[in-house]
Amino acid sequence: MTRDLKFEATYPFPIETVWAAIAESEQLAQWLMPNDFQPRVGHRFHLQPSVETGFAGKISCEVVEIDPPHRLAYRWDNDKLKSVVSFTLESTKDGTRLVLEHTGITPTDVSAILSNGWKKKVEQSIPALLAERHSGHPAIEEPPTAGATSALIDRYERGAAALTHALAAIPPDSLDFAPAANAWSARQIAMHIVDAEIVGAERLRMLIAQPHPLLKAYSGDIWSEKLNYAAQPLEPALELFQALRRVTTLLLRSLPADAWARQGVHEETGKLSLAELLASHCEHAEAHLTEIAEIAAKLELAAGSK
Repeated sequence: MTRDLKFEATYPFPIETVWAAIAESEQLAQWLMPNDFQPRVGHRFHLQPSVETGFAGKISCEVVEIDPPHRLAYRWDNDKLKSVVSFTLESTKDGTRLVLEHTGITPTDVSAILSNGWKKKVEQSIPALLAERHSGHPAIEEPPTAGATSALIDRYERGAAALTHALAAIPPDSLDFAPAANAWSARQIAMHIVDAEIVGAERLRMLIAQPHPLLKAYSGDIWSEKLNYAAQPLEPALELFQALRRVTTLLLRSLPADAWARQGVHEETGKLSLAELLASHCEHAEAHLTEIAEIAAKLELAAGSK
């Protein structure tokens, strides 16, 4: 089973300026990763996270399509991914519309990580680079407003009951049904969400309490196998999930306004603030809840066809 991601944004800059941000090696390194990219079909290059992240992974790429300044696509391969990243640019009355697509992604945990990462790149990193290049000065990061942080905490808090609600749509005898080969069952997805909550609660506290912490990554597939998600009971795990959400919600509501601009470095996605970390954490769980809902829909459809 694969998953496709798609992100869109419009930037108030001419198409040539936006094209340079994605097709010039130096600029690409500023918002994505260090690289040896060259804009020609067939060129093979590597994307490498910066040394400061401590992430040792290397991504092998090959340009498969280029039509300056409108279209660029390259294969994105490493141990887990055999996929394609594409950028489509279009001039509009407001500037330049960018459509970023990442297709053919497997497995589940990697798709969630990439979704969060690309969203941040499209909505924050690329426009910050464009603004810096346009003005000649680095963009200043402003802390989120009190209203924005309150809404974000509310979103996080609502998620406490969402996992139990999603699983309620799965018949007990179908919790271990896998919708496709190599796909997770609802039980495995739920256990992954719970373990991600344990890791996320620790990351949030690291970022709140320590200056510029390094936030370690982990492999959901390996955890699923080594921790035997398929055999784990759900009830105590769901109780832990809800307790962690409640306790962390209280902590987040107690923070001063300036805490939300605190920053750390994630091994895979790079620099991020407390607000960005919490938003990413919410998105990760919500993406997996959607997968549980999709399993429930398939089971309902199959039952109705009998």
